[in-house]
Amino acid sequence: EEGSSSSSSSASVLPTLVAGTTARSIAVLITSPLERARTRAQAFTGVSTGSGSGSHRLRYGMLHEFGSAAGGGFSGLSHLWRGTMATLARDVPFSGIYWVVTEKLRTQLTERRGGAGGEEQGLRDVAYVNLLAGTAGGVVAASVTTPLDVVKTRIQVDLQSAEPAGSQGNNPRVSGLRQVGSMMARISSQEGVSRLFDGAFARAARAAPSCAIVLTSYEILKEMLKYL
Repeated sequence: EEGSSSSSSSASVLPTLVAGTTARSIAVLITSPLERARTRAQAFTGVSTGSGSGSHRLRYGMLHEFGSAAGGGFSGLSHLWRGTMATLARDVPFSGIYWVVTEKLRTQLTERRGGAGGEEQGLRDVAYVNLLAGTAGGVVAASVTTPLDVVKTRIQVDLQSAEPAGSQGNNPRVSGLRQVGSMMARISSQEGVSRLFDGAFARAARAAPSCAIVLTSYEILKEMLKYL
């Protein structure tokens, strides 16, 4: 029976893990060029002496970044995804951990309250279960992935300092997962392992209510819309 229970548990975790990490990967890959263009456009407008409102200069800066990338052909466009691996290395594990923890807790909390969900579970139970599960999932995921968040921030800072606004940054450097691993090793050896957990409490404190509110709002609205 124990073996059967363990196998069933693993089977139930796998779809959640795959779905959560895949969805987050797609979101990061699609929005990464926009985020990069926005960040670099802000640096571009920061040194711009042109007239106009800040929002106008920001829009111009983003168009300038995309135009410069398009002008460089495939090589130029590929730079729009530079540094994306650092974001994936942080967000994909976060999403996987968050959804696995959240789904397991939601299942356990629902069973303890004597309901299997659906029509038998009132909005109060939906709120209770999802607030607790979302909070716990957010805290665990944010705490565990803090080192990856620190590494991502350091890599972005390095990229910004190495690539002046308006340039495509052709300096050769380690990239991809090797860059993430190299930066993590550098921080650990030069500053100590504890530096990788800088801001862990603040990150968890932000993730907990954010994840709980989004999850609970989504589930409550979904339940309410069933009766419309």
